[in-house]
Amino acid sequence: MIQVIGNINFDVTAILEKVGNVEESRILDLQPGIGGTASNTAIQLSKLGRRVILSGAVGKDIFGLWLLEELGKQGIDVGHIKIVDDERTGFCFVSVRDDGHRFLFTHRGINEKLLPEIANPARTTFLHLAGVSIAQAEHVLNSVHRDIPISYAPGGIVSFEKPEGVIRLSSKVTYLILNEREWESIGGFGTPESRYIIVTKGANGAEVLPEGILVPSYKVKAVDTTGAGDAFNAGFIHVLSSGGTLKDAVKFGNVLGALNVQYRGALGNYGLNEIRDFISLNEPALTKYI
Repeated sequence: MIQVIGNINFDVTAILEKVGNVEESRILDLQPGIGGTASNTAIQLSKLGRRVILSGAVGKDIFGLWLLEELGKQGIDVGHIKIVDDERTGFCFVSVRDDGHRFLFTHRGINEKLLPEIANPARTTFLHLAGVSIAQAEHVLNSVHRDIPISYAPGGIVSFEKPEGVIRLSSKVTYLILNEREWESIGGFGTPESRYIIVTKGANGAEVLPEGILVPSYKVKAVDTTGAGDAFNAGFIHVLSSGGTLKDAVKFGNVLGALNVQYRGALGNYGLNEIRDFISLNEPALTKYI
């Protein structure tokens, strides 16, 4: 059983007009939906047919209750998501330019106020921490009493605000997953001690350190880069937890990232058939994982 612990958000994605005014710009399209790096990763894993426990928290408001219902429809085990009175569900406003680049404005809400717990630890065979704070990650990592693979994608806010904390916890993490800017921020404070560091580089692929393995990306037209990193994480985790090699895991992560950027929104309007078709065309050797 794969368990994902971390941020659960309600997202509002705005597609902006190409040339905006100085004080006010027109929004061409507005899309509400599921968001948060933990939710996104869990749903991408579910698309691949994996059983996933999602642990986190939402407020007892219309956004949180809606998210619980929709996540359940995605096949996610939501029985360990806490509903907290008098707290706000995490909220993220996403603006997307015409070149697909996105800017995030996040209210973390209840996401960073509770110390999350591992659900069904005896059944968890792979643990992924997604966007949780240093204090939250430390709390979870200190409660792991079995030798299981653990990945941690701290995300931008944690990497930029608490890089020294990421380094301090890194020795307890098997796979530390960062994008280029996050890696630059953390690298300025020292060298993480995770067994592997995965640095995603968008159109330039992904690199595995300290091995120095560079896996190229796939050339696609980017419409919206929101959620591409979460899609990568899901593909990466899927292959590793299926007994695949590290290089294949990065390739599969690149596959899901490339698919995701071709759609509006964090989750991408694609399923297992589209994943299978993309792999058959671009990376046939990965077919064994689907």
